[in-house]
Amino acid sequence: LAQATTGSKLLPGVQDFGVHSRIPAMAGFYPTAVRELSEMSYDRERRSEVIGRLTSSAVATITGQPSQAPDSVGQTNTRLFEQVDDDKVSAETPADTSSKTSPALRRWVRSAAGGVRRHVSFLEWPMSLTWEAALQDFSAGLTVCVLAIPESMSYANIAGMPYVYGLYVACLAPLIYALFGRARQLSVGPTAMLCLLLRAGLQDQLDEQQCPGSFEGGKLRIGVDQSQLCPQAYVSMVLSTSLLVGVILLLACVFRLGFLITFLGHPVTSGFTTGAAIIIGLSQLKYFLGYHLPHSHSVLEIIIAILKDIRLLKPAPMGLGLTWLLLLLVSKRLAKKDRRFRMLLPLGPLVGCVVGIILLWQCPSLHQRYHVQYVGDIPGGIFPVSLKDLRFDFAFINKLKVTAMSAALISFMESIAISQAVAAQHGYSVKASEELFALGVTNVICAMFSGMVATGSFSRTAVANGSGAQTQLAGVVLGASLLLVLLFLTSLFYYLPMFALAAVVIKAVVNLIAYDVAVSLWKVKRWDFLLWLVACLGTLFIGPLEGIGIAVLLSILVVIYESARPQLAVLWRVPGTKIYRSMEQEMRGERIPNVLIVRVGASLYFSNVAYVKSRLLQCI
Repeated sequence: LAQATTGSKLLPGVQDFGVHSRIPAMAGFYPTAVRELSEMSYDRERRSEVIGRLTSSAVATITGQPSQAPDSVGQTNTRLFEQVDDDKVSAETPADTSSKTSPALRRWVRSAAGGVRRHVSFLEWPMSLTWEAALQDFSAGLTVCVLAIPESMSYANIAGMPYVYGLYVACLAPLIYALFGRARQLSVGPTAMLCLLLRAGLQDQLDEQQCPGSFEGGKLRIGVDQSQLCPQAYVSMVLSTSLLVGVILLLACVFRLGFLITFLGHPVTSGFTTGAAIIIGLSQLKYFLGYHLPHSHSVLEIIIAILKDIRLLKPAPMGLGLTWLLLLLVSKRLAKKDRRFRMLLPLGPLVGCVVGIILLWQCPSLHQRYHVQYVGDIPGGIFPVSLKDLRFDFAFINKLKVTAMSAALISFMESIAISQAVAAQHGYSVKASEELFALGVTNVICAMFSGMVATGSFSRTAVANGSGAQTQLAGVVLGASLLLVLLFLTSLFYYLPMFALAAVVIKAVVNLIAYDVAVSLWKVKRWDFLLWLVACLGTLFIGPLEGIGIAVLLSILVVIYESARPQLAVLWRVPGTKIYRSMEQEMRGERIPNVLIVRVGASLYFSNVAYVKSRLLQCI
């Protein structure tokens, strides 16, 4: 319309009905249209109605004809107003006055349709799928499946769950996320960090009625592993916690709390991740050592237990475990260094497990004489419905709210970081609210079908992205492949050695030990290095849940400190210009006599007024 009124080239499809003779009328109409649209910018329900009325008026002004049923010009001008906001609300011409449909109902339907379209990605990505992209997704899905089988089983063991539950969630989560998630290359499933949090938070939480064998004289026995004594009750508690995690994520989406993740500073989250990775790695050493270690989440207790019974060390599992770990690390390094060997990255863990199965199958003496442990029987079949095992009463929520909130925080933090990274690489964006909704629905449905907490996986997403995944179809292929494994191949894992699974876990968590971040922070900003160190040591010596609390508390303190002591820069003029820059950045400048120019790096409020005042007095 603006082009039409100025007599320039008309937009495609707009016919010339003597527009030049009606410039005065359009000159009065155009500012009105802009003003009314700007006033309606935050009222989504009425915006389409306003657009329709203004479009009709524009058509009448251009054509000199009364506004009636939409013609080609009206339809063309309607299209000019499309995508007026991020919800892509479609503009409409005025509804026929004879229509019996309520305008409020129409607005509600449009709003509901927009919400469904935003949160159900399956309505969009299949439409843009090509044969070439489908073939790449099929290849990427099969490649990730190769890695997901040993990893998911290992992570289930970290959480204290039977191995098959890791396969359940690895199968279910990508299928559900493909329906709702926006990150095309993200591989969703169990992760070592979440499984460690579940084990740490749910340890010793079963009461005497649920697990009587763990109590003696009304008191909990020290050193008892309830996940081994009462596996069914423990599984029920883990699945209920997963359901609660999903509900928390959905509530965070409803109340738009995704911005809170920005308050977790990178130094403290990196320190927590490093500490948790070290604990996970040390907890797997019992499968190398060949003797039992008491379950603990304190690195000091784990080290003391290892040294106390070091005389019980079994050479066979230690030698085999170190050999498997070395081969995995070498294959990973080789895959990253030379693209010709990139398939070693996903194939390495599976090949190691297959070789280990054949070794224990052909050499039974390794188990009988040399104490090399293997997985044993794994039930096959499709994932069972677990609705009867779920608890959602007030007593349960009150007992496990800290664990569920911590798991929800880590789940969202991991997933949004990975999804935004791959989205930026491929030229699209992922919103925090969309990711909260997708993760929440995924965890709720997984909990109903025997699935643990799921989130985006660093290792599997890297493999999917490197294998050429283009859309969420790669996740569908991954889930379908694991479903076939559950139906037909679980009997093959009977002789899967424990040292092979432990090597897979240790190889995976080595990447999470961010010592390079600590070195960089030491060089750049010592205060941030101190935050990293406190979060890491708190996680190592106190525990993962306490480590998360320390990380969150430190982040909040940093935010408060930075807002209470904003940066102040004294400015002077760059010679020969009207540009003013900080005296610390510009070596040469000119002062204005009797004038002090100061730039305050934050908004003034009650917490920082005194500090700003004192700094200004110092400058004066």
